[in-house]
Amino acid sequence: NNIVTANKELPESAARDLIVSLITLKYTQSNSVCYAVDGQAIGVGAGQQSRIHCTRLAGSKADTWFLRQHEKVLDLPFRPDIGRPDRDNVIDGYINKNEEDVCADGVWQRYFTRRPEPFTTEEMREFLKTRDGVALGSDAFFPFSDNIERAQRSGVPCSTACTTLRSAPTRSSRFPTTSSGRSSPACGMWRSPAAPSATTR
Repeated sequence: NNIVTANKELPESAARDLIVSLITLKYTQSNSVCYAVDGQAIGVGAGQQSRIHCTRLAGSKADTWFLRQHEKVLDLPFRPDIGRPDRDNVIDGYINKNEEDVCADGVWQRYFTRRPEPFTTEEMREFLKTRDGVALGSDAFFPFSDNIERAQRSGVPCSTACTTLRSAPTRSSRFPTTSSGRSSPACGMWRSPAAPSATTR
C-alpha cells in the first residue's frame, strides 16, 4: 500500500496492468514507457533520449490499438485474397495515414471490394475520448508533467485534486511532491519510484 500519491485508491485491475507494464519495461531499452490495459501491453516507446518522446511514441501506439476497434476499421471491406499480415499493414495505413493512402483512387482497389470512407481526425479524436482505465509504467521517474498530460490523451486517468509542487523541476504546478521531495502525479494509475521490476504493492 505504499502509493506515493494523494489518491490512494488503486483497483485490482490497475495493479495488474501496472505490473504488466513494468515487466514489459524490464526487457526494453531505456528510456522506456509502456501503456497497458486489460492485462496486456498496448503501446511501448523505448530507446529514446527524452522520456516525453517515449510517452508520445507509446501513446501513439496505444491510440492505434484502440482505433483498430472502431466500427469503421472493423467494417473495412477487405478483398478475400488479402492475408492477415497485409490486412494489419493496411489497417495501420488507414488509421495513421502512413506512406500510402489506402483510400486513394488506384490504391484502394488492391485491398478492398469497395472504396472505404476515410477515417477523419475528428472521428478518431472523439473515439479516443471514450477510452479510460489505461495504466502507464516507466523505467524511471517522470521529471515533468508533460508526460502525464500526454498520457491522459490516451486514456490514463489522473485525479484533478492536485496540489502545488514544493520542489522538483516541472513544467506546470499540477502535481504534489512525495516524501522525498520529488513530484508525483495525484493518481493511483502510476508507478512508484521503485525499480522497474518491482510491483506497486
